[in-house]
Amino acid sequence: MLHGTRLVQEVPHLILVVNPDSDSVTLVDTIGFRAVAELPVGAGPRSVAVSSDGALACFVNKGPNSVSVVDAAARRVITEVAVGDRPVAVATSPNGRLVAVAELGDDRARFLDAANLSTLSVVQVADRPYGLDFTPDI
Repeated sequence: MLHGTRLVQEVPHLILVVNPDSDSVTLVDTIGFRAVAELPVGAGPRSVAVSSDGALACFVNKGPNSVSVVDAAARRVITEVAVGDRPVAVATSPNGRLVAVAELGDDRARFLDAANLSTLSVVQVADRPYGLDFTPDI
């Protein structure tokens, strides 16, 4: 892990970089390899997951216990939704229907409806979950 900034996931022509010490994310153009936008998100963003179509990116914010959603093309935050204590990881399902969040402080995995970000289910897991992902068949 790089201190203060992490290179996390690629969407068409963009790399999204999480900046936990700056409470922001940076969008980097992969054609010219330059920063094209820095967007403020919640305090202490920790990870990012990009929707299967590349249109949206979800960032978990550890400080306010939230998920920020960024419209990659418009380069702006479009919404923020509250989740459980100390979210540290996020994943989007390959079929585009689900967003999953690892909640470190609550020892839970939360599953959101990707269409409206409502909570579908919260599952108790072992101590201090820190990462998650979907299998390709979901």
